[in-house]
Amino acid sequence: MASDFKEQDPADWKPVLALAEASREKGDLYQAKALYAQAGRIASWQEDWEALLAVACGMKKLDSVGGPSGTSYTLLLRAVLAAESKQSRAGIYAVAKAFTAIGEHYSASAALSRVKKGWPEAKEEVQENTFTDCWRTHSVAGRPAGR
Repeated sequence: MASDFKEQDPADWKPVLALAEASREKGDLYQAKALYAQAGRIASWQEDWEALLAVACGMKKLDSVGGPSGTSYTLLLRAVLAAESKQSRAGIYAVAKAFTAIGEHYSASAALSRVKKGWPEAKEEVQENTFTDCWRTHSVAGRPAGR
């Protein structure tokens, strides 16, 4: 049984994220949160920083007023690690932008400090849809900067 599991392709996070979004839009927040968490696990296993950014955005949309939940913040931290493991300058910059958008300037600076001199120059381009409405704002009312 274990060998069968190893031969399977890893799950795709995109359909799970789409289901989470649909559940959120229908108002089924419990189901949406469970599906976002599942998509986050898949993205984490795959070390996909773009997927982790998308899932963190979804979790942030579930939050009421204020800054990101601990879950969305943790997903952003995991996205930094995923980008670092792939030596992705674009990934680090994208996550730093997300931290800045939520007022977490110290975390953004810490993320940027993870870029090493020996990394290849940024050849990858960040897709415009990576920066959804979640990461376009520059401050969050009532939320102190930094942790």
